[in-house]
Amino acid sequence: MRRLPYPVICGTLWLLATVIFSLTLGPIFIKPISNDNGYSESLKSLGFYLLGAGIAPLGLYLTYKRTQSLRMQTDTDTFTKSIELLGNHNPAVRQGGIYSLGRIARDNSKLHTTIMRIMASYIREKTCKEFNEKLEQERSQNNRDELIQELSEKPMPSDIEAAIEVIRERQISNDESLKGNEESFKLKFDLSNAYIFNAEFGDASFSKINFSDSKMIKCRFDRTNLSGSYFAKSDLQGSSFVNSILKDCEFIKTNFQKCDFEGCNLSGSKFKNCDLTDVKNLTQEQIDSIKVDRATKLPRASLNRWESWAIRLLLSLPLSGFPKAHQAPKEACSEVP
Repeated sequence: MRRLPYPVICGTLWLLATVIFSLTLGPIFIKPISNDNGYSESLKSLGFYLLGAGIAPLGLYLTYKRTQSLRMQTDTDTFTKSIELLGNHNPAVRQGGIYSLGRIARDNSKLHTTIMRIMASYIREKTCKEFNEKLEQERSQNNRDELIQELSEKPMPSDIEAAIEVIRERQISNDESLKGNEESFKLKFDLSNAYIFNAEFGDASFSKINFSDSKMIKCRFDRTNLSGSYFAKSDLQGSSFVNSILKDCEFIKTNFQKCDFEGCNLSGSKFKNCDLTDVKNLTQEQIDSIKVDRATKLPRASLNRWESWAIRLLLSLPLSGFPKAHQAPKEACSEVP
């Protein structure tokens, strides 16, 4: 059962108290005082003031609720029209619809999460569709690689860039998945199978995002929170993760070619069958904070914490522990004149 709002309860109680006082206790006090001092009219005016004070909060609240209802209806109408603009053939019109949805998401917390998921779906489906259309004529692997190389040198389309910007600038406080409900343990947004090149994801929160089977080539994730995200068979070559947060992420067969991990927090992340030999600015401290399987390749100059521990253990052993047969005989040594 839905509870009544606090202003309605207070206004109603005040109104009832004013009416009861006027009908019961009012005549008792008004008559004697009016006979002795002639203040009857003043007390009657006071009663009307009290009655008005009880009605005013109730009227203000009803006006507020009506305004909110009209605003919700306006947002719903604008939301519907903006969704229709996403299917327009003109990129500028689609971009306008995306920014309109972003404004609604900032002002309306009830539609916020829905709009963010629509933006993620738009990015995923639009980029994948356009990439496959360009690859439709010839489907050889060589042409696919050449197309990826070509797109990596071009800026993102304006509508895709606008959709990413809307997600980047969203208000985290309006995100339902952060309010402690059961969805807080699930991946929030789905950007799987997306083809994104030279995009800006910096200085934002993209935690718990599904990036599986996606191409995120030469993208900038600097100072971005990506904790808890999922990267299965993702292509991240050339992307920058400077001072970003990649805690508790899972990477499976992920391409890290020429990625920059300077100052990146990787603690608790899992790497399965990944090649980290070409990663830039990957430190020993970062390697010690991650979990890797046997198929994962680490940089040659780096060792994981177990290998480092084994080497330190061997170096700590006394030389006397080795057999004498390994020592060179004294007579075999001769002085150099």
